[in-house]
Amino acid sequence: MNSEHKPRIFTVGHGNAPFHEIERVLQLHGVATVVDVRSTPYSRHAPDFRKSALAVLTAAAGLGYRWMGDRLGGLSADRDDPRNRPSGIDSPSFRAALAEVLALNEAGPVALLCAERDPEHCHRRLVLAPQLEALGAEVFHILADGSAHRHQPSLGI
Repeated sequence: MNSEHKPRIFTVGHGNAPFHEIERVLQLHGVATVVDVRSTPYSRHAPDFRKSALAVLTAAAGLGYRWMGDRLGGLSADRDDPRNRPSGIDSPSFRAALAEVLALNEAGPVALLCAERDPEHCHRRLVLAPQLEALGAEVFHILADGSAHRHQPSLGI
């Protein structure tokens, strides 16, 4: 598959940034829909990113919003699980959620949103990006400075 025809998926972490900062970088990269991949769509430290507030803020910014943390979230059903990854990574619901992300992306670029600002320490890089690339997508991680970098597979270090 030619890279010109590959779906381009972004990932972004909000950290403690207010929504308007994240909105700015999403618009910079032409993102149309935010797919929330947090298992628990709530933040004590960043109230803009509580699920109900985020749905309102994304709509006001002209962005679509979808919560898929129940199927693509970073925590397994057992929060003490050291793998800290979605349970059932090979499950039909996980695979269906990835297909939904790719389908949403056909209408405009999608950004997978999580709380962890640095993708290096997040399931966006460890689990979701490799799975999406296996399905033919190109994945770019948006960093805190607003730049987007192509996903690089782990070197196993």
